[in-house]
Amino acid sequence: MKNEGDLRTQFRDLLGRREFQTLESLWVSAIEGAAGNTPPDLAVFLEAADGLIQAAQLEKAEVLLDLTAPLYEKRVDPRAFLGFLRLQCFASPSSVDLRQRFISLWREAYGSASLETVYLELSGLEKAGDLKKAFHDLDRFLRFREGTYVHHPAGWGTGQITAIDPILRQATVNLEKKPNHRVTLEALKTILEPLHEDHLLVLKFKGSERLKEMREADPVALIDTVINSYGNPLELKAIKSHLIPAVVASDDWSKWWGRAKKLLRASGFYRIQDAAPFAVERLKQAVSYEEDLLKAFQKSDWSGRRSLAKKVFRERGKVHPRLHEVITADLQRVVREAIGPQAIEAAILLEKFNLGAPIANSSILLCALQTCSDPQKMVCKIEGGEEQRMAMAVLPQVVKEKWPEAALALLTAGSDSIRDSICELSRKEPWRDRIASRIAEVVRGPRMAPDLFVWAARKSIDGAQDEIFAAVSELTPVELLERILDLLDHLARKGEREGKELTKEALARARSLIGARSHDLLRRVLKDLDRVKGRSLYERILISSGLSEALRIEALDIITRTMPEVTRPQDVPVWEENTIYVTEAGLKKRHEELREIMEVKLPENFRDIGRAASFGDLSENAEYSAALESRDFLTKKATEIRAELNRARLITRSMLKEGEVTLGSKVTFLNIQTGKNQVYRILGPWDGNPDDGVISYRSPIGRMFLGLKINDEVNVQLPSGKENYRILSIEPGI
Repeated sequence: MKNEGDLRTQFRDLLGRREFQTLESLWVSAIEGAAGNTPPDLAVFLEAADGLIQAAQLEKAEVLLDLTAPLYEKRVDPRAFLGFLRLQCFASPSSVDLRQRFISLWREAYGSASLETVYLELSGLEKAGDLKKAFHDLDRFLRFREGTYVHHPAGWGTGQITAIDPILRQATVNLEKKPNHRVTLEALKTILEPLHEDHLLVLKFKGSERLKEMREADPVALIDTVINSYGNPLELKAIKSHLIPAVVASDDWSKWWGRAKKLLRASGFYRIQDAAPFAVERLKQAVSYEEDLLKAFQKSDWSGRRSLAKKVFRERGKVHPRLHEVITADLQRVVREAIGPQAIEAAILLEKFNLGAPIANSSILLCALQTCSDPQKMVCKIEGGEEQRMAMAVLPQVVKEKWPEAALALLTAGSDSIRDSICELSRKEPWRDRIASRIAEVVRGPRMAPDLFVWAARKSIDGAQDEIFAAVSELTPVELLERILDLLDHLARKGEREGKELTKEALARARSLIGARSHDLLRRVLKDLDRVKGRSLYERILISSGLSEALRIEALDIITRTMPEVTRPQDVPVWEENTIYVTEAGLKKRHEELREIMEVKLPENFRDIGRAASFGDLSENAEYSAALESRDFLTKKATEIRAELNRARLITRSMLKEGEVTLGSKVTFLNIQTGKNQVYRILGPWDGNPDDGVISYRSPIGRMFLGLKINDEVNVQLPSGKENYRILSIEPGI
């Protein structure tokens, strides 16, 4: 008959290819060949039967096991034959007879009063509807023996079973936080997790000495212990959490992991991801790390290939020479085939690391840019600030006489790295004043080009000494802060109209100016403010829609620490304060009025001025004069609204006083002359009018009502004469 090893190999091969009919014939031949001889090892058939059951070939498994049973039933140890009966139960799950045979043989093999038989009863196998679950529970119970190490996931720590009493059905467990704790055997499988002796938790429980020895002498074995304990592969953050601080000190982690990673990769049996989550995987067969990187490079998109190329090129080919050669050749191919911005980025990498010979006495990068139909646009698409600066250094040679216009266009459309390059490259150019003029134009109207304004403002805050930033440097700190806040509010409103994702990045960049250099600009502003202006700034920041809540809190904290008086109660009545109190709805309406002037009416007016100017002879051009008057009116109106918005503050519930008319009150009063009741809310000047049921607290009648209480009477002088009112009730009106 066939060698057992050959038979097992053939069974495995046929299962892998799902050739179940051929496997059945081979099985039957093996049984027939065993007649009168020593049969093959039972484990060979058990493995094959398990494979058939896993492949849902229950009928074949049932027949083959029935044919095989007589060969082993009386010839092997009963405990070994239990495994055979178990598989028969799985192949014939509805067979009550097979299940009873298994239970009877179990009692015979282990004894009726044994711990094993107690576990069998606790598993519920005899009457279980779910056969697989019952056997799973039995297997789990059997892991709990005297001396077994266990872990309590709910918080009592790791420990060891010190005694088990099958009669009382109790176990004594010595846990870290529950010494000599008694547990019913039935509860073992639900509250405790059995651990193997080399589990990380067990080694920690024993004192961590062995783990610390591995930490120094064999980091690979230590990582292997963690993987054996918690799974393969395992994320680096999980490995770190299991080893710190019991085995590796937090401060030593980076250095220790750097050493361990090199050893893991050198062994060839571990794969470590180079990007988050940096999973560590133990391999069945050794694999070269260089081969792994090569496969990763070949499978990656351009971003991944570029990142790996940078890493390999920094090593100058000393660590991974073959990979270095392959990547160099690939990037040279990308340059030759002129594949969009990838060709430019590949040329940059080759040139940066001196890996490409000049082409016709020109640099690789210059040649690559010269093949582009729109080199300016291509430079903007390049990833990475350093790479963009390298491309900008040769761009003037590509666009030649168009360089001044290209620089001005990129000043607005490019990134900060591109703007920095323009600033440096134009230092000795005669047209540099045009850059200064463009920046000055944007400083006057930041909304024209928010990114360019933010870049120029940051340069000023950082103390850049360059004449092209004169326009922003000449602003006082207060003026610069006001323009930043105006821009933030504009971007926030734009985000509400057009979608927040469209303005998210611009808002973040503009907000960074407020917090730059530990709020340096805000601190400089506060040095020159008196109490009134400080309070005005406090209120402006309080209601600014463009600030994030975290940034608002930081700014307000700095103001109150620097000028604590701004939050002290004022002695003047609210109607005499310089502040304008208003609800959120009123504030939004006023913002919308300003937006319409700035973004609709003024642009239309500018077009009207241009159209009227084209008619010639401006001295007698009535349409031109009217357009100019309209411009002056709109500009003045916008200035007034912006000034009012700077003084606006929200009416809040904290201002309400029970039984007294205050800002935000809803007042019901009796007109004594007419005998009619009237209801009004006392709100801000932008919240409506009497027709809307609103009285402005700044109006004469609003001022007379403030401070009154229920049953108070007041005489009001109206154009129609005097009228008397009595307060009937006061409620919250917001």
